[in-house]
Amino acid sequence: MNEELLSIDAPHFNAGVVIRNGIVVRSAPIIRRMVGWHKARVLSYCQRMGWRVEAAE
Repeated sequence: MNEELLSIDAPHFNAGVVIRNGIVVRSAPIIRRMVGWHKARVLSYCQRMGWRVEAAE
């Protein structure tokens, strides 16, 4: 099982998503619509919104 945590920094919030096998399985409530998204979709969406995404350790 491949799991990672991404931290998303936007102007009005900071949140995280848990990605397992390339799919978002958990998220902060403010971005719960991302549950079920592929990692590439999350990264693309965040880029379009101007949000910073980093791998959290």
